[in-house]
Amino acid sequence: MQKSSIIDWSLIVGIGIAWGASFMFIKVAAPAVGPITLVFYRLALASLLLAPIFIRKRHLKNIKDDWPSILFLSFFNASVPFYLFSKAALDLNAGTMSVLNGTTPLFSFVISILWLRLSSNWIQFAGILIGIAGTNNLCWL
Repeated sequence: MQKSSIIDWSLIVGIGIAWGASFMFIKVAAPAVGPITLVFYRLALASLLLAPIFIRKRHLKNIKDDWPSILFLSFFNASVPFYLFSKAALDLNAGTMSVLNGTTPLFSFVISILWLRLSSNWIQFAGILIGIAGTNNLCWL
């Protein structure tokens, strides 16, 4: 096994652990602080930690010009989904929430074909079927 392959797989496993663990933390924090407060602090912390890493001086002009679009996308791509997951954490267990989140790419693919009329090939379709089978099997565990 090549060194880069080991690093790649380690990063994939690490992000999987971090992504899955977030549902456990949401399950613990949502009842304690409430869904809206949790979303606010989660997004505030993420923006404070990630903005200095990714935003450069040359990006500031684009941010200034495109702030309505950025605000719209941040609301519908981050705030609303995080709120809904935090609200769901009050009633669902973390495993169910992570399985539901695992269906996101599957439904995104289906919507892109049906609504956006994007083309697909048989390999992508096979991947969707494998993903559905995988999330379906997780539901039975």
